[in-house]
Amino acid sequence: MFTHARIKLTAFYLLILLCIVAIFSAFLYHYTAQHIQDSVEENTATTQVQHHIADGAIDNLQTTLFTGDAAILLVAGVLAYFLAGKTLRPIQDAHDAQVQFSANASHELRTPLSVMKTENELFIRDKEHSSEARALAESNLEEVNRMSAMVENLLIMARNNKEDATKDFAKTDVSRILKRAMDIQTDAAKAKGLEVIVEFHTPLFVMGNEKLLEQVFTNLIQNSIAYTPSGTVTVRSEKVGHSAVLSINDTGIGIAHENIPHLMKAFYKADSSRTVNSNGVGLGLSIAESIVRIHKGTLRIQSILGKGTTAVVTFPSL
Repeated sequence: MFTHARIKLTAFYLLILLCIVAIFSAFLYHYTAQHIQDSVEENTATTQVQHHIADGAIDNLQTTLFTGDAAILLVAGVLAYFLAGKTLRPIQDAHDAQVQFSANASHELRTPLSVMKTENELFIRDKEHSSEARALAESNLEEVNRMSAMVENLLIMARNNKEDATKDFAKTDVSRILKRAMDIQTDAAKAKGLEVIVEFHTPLFVMGNEKLLEQVFTNLIQNSIAYTPSGTVTVRSEKVGHSAVLSINDTGIGIAHENIPHLMKAFYKADSSRTVNSNGVGLGLSIAESIVRIHKGTLRIQSILGKGTTAVVTFPSL
């Protein structure tokens, strides 16, 4: 991520320098060439040979300026890349520290949450406790499960931000993974009375990590089901040119246009209408986008408030 940012910042520095050098060189060339031509024309005794010499001097000036500008830009490119690295280093260090903190905190929280979950489950199973006490324990268990899910999501995000995230990539059929993710969620969709429509192009191969890709589709399908009170959820995969295109479409409550650009931000929740019945913490789409990004793909969300949402995932296909 920071390598791309460094290259972009270097290009920005070079673009500024290129504009300055081009303007200066154009002014210098115009002024010098005009001065040479004026000198030749003022001399009434100028011969044809001297005219050729003047033209040659102007051509040499043009070549010299071009060569000099190229050399300046080459040296400046090296310096700009170095300065871009120095500029971004504190940001990268802060980002790495944040990722490491998230991973460490998540690991530390795993054990106490597991203990709390086990104790609550044992308490609920014990019939000696009153129904009110067991109901309270069930409420506690729901919150523990919610916290556990958030901790797991933070760990996934931390792993996705590591440089070695692509080491386990292999040739993978994304249609099969999408179908498996949909099959797991079908019962939840039918429990809400939703119609499930599937249209798969198989096989559809990409380079990727099967477990991570399933996480993407699971998050997107869960969102569609959660925010669709009635209607349909359509899951589709197809090959378009050299790309694998996978989409999850629903006829749910939709998302306001002004909220769409912020959906990929961690912990972002669109509005109360989408969170009132949700136990999520706003990490699902952020995780999905980070996974798609390391697979060199794109995730786009298209939505009309009150009519539904479509999530489109595109990967380079094999």
